[in-house]
Amino acid sequence: MNDYAVQLIQKYRKEGVLIDTNLLLLYVIGTYDPKGVRRSTKTLSFPPNTFDLVDRVINQFDKVITTPYILAEVSNWLAQFPSSDKNKLHPELFDRFAKLIKGFVEIPETSTGIANHSAFCFLGLADTSIVSLGNKYLVLTTDGRLMAYLQKMVLMLSILTTCNKTAVTSYN
Repeated sequence: MNDYAVQLIQKYRKEGVLIDTNLLLLYVIGTYDPKGVRRSTKTLSFPPNTFDLVDRVINQFDKVITTPYILAEVSNWLAQFPSSDKNKLHPELFDRFAKLIKGFVEIPETSTGIANHSAFCFLGLADTSIVSLGNKYLVLTTDGRLMAYLQKMVLMLSILTTCNKTAVTSYN
């Protein structure tokens, strides 16, 4: 990991890491069966060592943060994971998912509240639930649109903070 990544992990270690759907799906499948990552159409595009990297990063944090919308998306993708019985979901994989959920901190917000957020029309429900949590947590994502939106928020926050400091300094 580079120095900047280490700094971010140290800064957000206590608050937690918020994992976007695709990486949480990769994590759930990988903790169940690391080779299973190569069998899911949704995680097949990740390089082979991605699960190990995500696992190492997640284990640096005191808390894993999630939202009901991220969990629902992960559940829907897990339902498509290949099972030996085509008439059943993969019970062991869902058992693993249930155990992981118990260790997560789930932050609920109403769909109505999320739909009123300015990002909703660009990002949809799950990603806007991430944006609505602001910069309280480190966000782990590979979603380019979500990253761009979050970076814009950080830039705007930085500009506002600088302007406020300047205003306070000039006022004093």
